[in-house]
Amino acid sequence: MKGVLVGGGEYFPGAAVQTDAQILNTIRETVMTVWHAACTCRMGKRDDPMAVVDSDAKVIGVQGLRVVDASSFALLPPGHPQSTVYVLAEKIAAEILEAL
Repeated sequence: MKGVLVGGGEYFPGAAVQTDAQILNTIRETVMTVWHAACTCRMGKRDDPMAVVDSDAKVIGVQGLRVVDASSFALLPPGHPQSTVYVLAEKIAAEILEAL
């Protein structure tokens, strides 16, 4: 990291990219989205026709299967969803351990 942080020169796109055209070309060639796949396996009440999992993360109509990731969110939380996934996972893990 020292070479990158102190005296290592520009890391990206690099010293060779100087003109506006080169910068725009670099952006076009390297741009990508950071998808946060979520809300495809909605959590809800068992009588909700849109719900796939219940509040215990159990897949409705299937035994022995849970979904514990961002796909079970009914709505995507603001910001990065990773911490919310961790909280959900901790909650469901605690419930599983209590049931043993």
